[in-house]
Amino acid sequence: MLYEDELTKKEASLALFELIESWDCTAFLTSQDISPEEGTIVAATEFEVDGIILLYHVKRGGVRTRALEVLKLRGTKIPEKTFSLDITKNGMEIDPNKIVDFN
Repeated sequence: MLYEDELTKKEASLALFELIESWDCTAFLTSQDISPEEGTIVAATEFEVDGIILLYHVKRGGVRTRALEVLKLRGTKIPEKTFSLDITKNGMEIDPNKIVDFN
């Protein structure tokens, strides 16, 4: 809604990424999934970013399950799995041995 068209939006995104890079830091940007159908993933800045990490908070059978999936991490081999994620008093804990299947 802030931009006249997709080109203007993309140019603004690239300018933001260049600014962050000039600060020589790591930044986490968040975005809501805008996929048109379940099972597909659409990220507005998919080609400009170095990594995409998906966070899930799904309710099935009255129970909420949190999970994490690394969709893209430039220059790194990533697992093709969705891992259990717990939020504890010590922070986020990911169990690489507990695979989550939402089917």
